[in-house]
Amino acid sequence: MISSDDVVRIRPSGEMVNPPTMCPSYDIEFSVHRPGPLLLRDILGAIPSLRTKTPNAASELTNVLVVPTFQPSNADLIDYGRGSEEEKDRLLENFVSWGNEVVRKLTGRQLWGDIVDPCSGQVIHSTPGPSTYNEVDACQQLLKYTTHRVGNMFPCAVISHPRWATSSYPATLFTTAPLATLLEVIREIDEEHTHQS
Repeated sequence: MISSDDVVRIRPSGEMVNPPTMCPSYDIEFSVHRPGPLLLRDILGAIPSLRTKTPNAASELTNVLVVPTFQPSNADLIDYGRGSEEEKDRLLENFVSWGNEVVRKLTGRQLWGDIVDPCSGQVIHSTPGPSTYNEVDACQQLLKYTTHRVGNMFPCAVISHPRWATSSYPATLFTTAPLATLLEVIREIDEEHTHQS
């Protein structure tokens, strides 16, 4: 649980610190947010080791940045079938490639970062916690995006991007890096990937 000491400087509803921005070489849109206490509690359930990333863990929790990403899809991801499943795989690979580069560069600067596998809701580089991270709930809290309920037998919520609707693939990165450093790393990765393509 988050103690009252942990949330003293955390805004109740969270705060967007960088609006949706494209990383063109990966075709990924990202925004950056400081989570509110309820979302931070969910994050700590998915990444309990986040409390121990620095000697002053309580103040470090106020520095957690949530980076929801979206990629436009060539298929409506509500649909089931071979085409949409192949598209999900392609978009997952692209996100993991981008996210791993961000984490690698942050780690090289002695900073922490991790990405969530959207299929499992578990972090990839840290030890996962007892809970999973819910992309849909987080995007509703942070970005106020709408959702659609799909499925009859086992209904689930699907996030709807304002421009791409349900033809979009959400995935999330977390870091405790300063915002300026995170944005610098993303710019570097975009430039490097542009030159490789």
